[in-house]
Amino acid sequence: MKFLARFPAVRILTTLWIWVACVVEVCGQEPHGFFLNDFQAKQAMIPRSVPAEKPTADATVKLRVDIEDTVSRVSRYVYGHNANVYMTQMVDQQPLLDRIISLDPHVIRFPGGNLSSVFFWNAEKGQPPADAPDQLVDANGNSIPPGYWYGKNAEGWTLSVENYYKMLDLTGNSGIITINYAYARYSTADDPVAAAAHLAADWVRYDDGRTKFWEIGNESNGTWQAGFRIKTADNKDNQPEIISGALYGQHFKVFADSMRKAAAETGAEIFIGAQLLAEPPASWWNNTDKNWNNGVFQQAENAPDFYIIHSYYTPYATNSTAASVLASATGVTADLIEFVNNSQQQAGVTNKPVALTEWNIFAEGSKQQASYINGMHAAMVLGELIKNGYGLACRWDLANGWSNGNDHGIFNNGDEPGGVPRWNPRAPYYYMVYFQRYFGDLMVETDVTGSDDVRAYA
Repeated sequence: MKFLARFPAVRILTTLWIWVACVVEVCGQEPHGFFLNDFQAKQAMIPRSVPAEKPTADATVKLRVDIEDTVSRVSRYVYGHNANVYMTQMVDQQPLLDRIISLDPHVIRFPGGNLSSVFFWNAEKGQPPADAPDQLVDANGNSIPPGYWYGKNAEGWTLSVENYYKMLDLTGNSGIITINYAYARYSTADDPVAAAAHLAADWVRYDDGRTKFWEIGNESNGTWQAGFRIKTADNKDNQPEIISGALYGQHFKVFADSMRKAAAETGAEIFIGAQLLAEPPASWWNNTDKNWNNGVFQQAENAPDFYIIHSYYTPYATNSTAASVLASATGVTADLIEFVNNSQQQAGVTNKPVALTEWNIFAEGSKQQASYINGMHAAMVLGELIKNGYGLACRWDLANGWSNGNDHGIFNNGDEPGGVPRWNPRAPYYYMVYFQRYFGDLMVETDVTGSDDVRAYA
């Protein structure tokens, strides 16, 4: 019993994790690619043990850990998170910085989600580029205010580009940046793709080697996204009204070429990701979604360095049970990467690493997102990400909005009722802190018998 007492273990309800640090030889080919370029061995920090009497009853559940059977090395980037541009300037919020340091995500994505499609990184507030229209078009063809965001906005409620970089320095993390691809769609310039690619390349130049990982766009296939539909009368290069995977793949190569040339000018090495959908098309999907992946593969070919997917694991806006939330961690994580890898092989392109740059749960109605059930889910997802060979993953997100408990934020953004302090951590924070703190640099094989309710990652 003393052996188990020396290693961190968490048991809540019927789920058990035991995290074991070990050193073994790594065998086989790993799918993480360059995400392991800066792999470092971890030194185990063994906590104090407490002597205990060995149980005399027969075991009903047995766990076997085989330290000679390595599953994979652990990418330090699977512990990542998302910042966003509506969570303050961060650098003047010391409690938040202290907790990010403890969380130690290694990589923090910015500017975050859908807003990256209307974000101009080098613009002052209210001063978008001259070719950015006064109105955008929604999925139904209606004109809507553009709602642009600006990287030089210094107001306290938002996060500027400069303070994003400063926050990374203060917390010891690196970044992954999502550039504004949608600008290539709605720009009124003579060559909108060139204008948007040039803006992205200028960010790479300004970055000057601080950021290795870059995404071209965010969920660009989505009907909710700026650029999904454009006003063709204002477009100067004969783009179609509705986006397609083939169009995105064609544009991807223009962006990647401009950004790589910019990186070469500064002597930086960067890796650029392209967006894919991570599940087989359903019959009710629109044509953009049904043909997205094939179009990207056909046009982008082998230009991407990695592929980007997102998942919120549980059915959208559904009051999912605790059992269904927890069950999604294993099945969904494995299914996503299996589909993406198979899709690459079927398309005849070179297999590239996979990055899950947004993940959480959609379950709502019983405060699931802010609950310890979501914390248990987060710990299980981390184990499954490592087990299934993901190169990078960023949980959505550091702070969001309470919304009656339907809050993806790992910290209270200041609007949680009951006098809860701002930046107070939610349950998932503790699960993710302790999982990473006590998990090693190599995953080894485990086998559990006697119960389907026990999960182990060693």
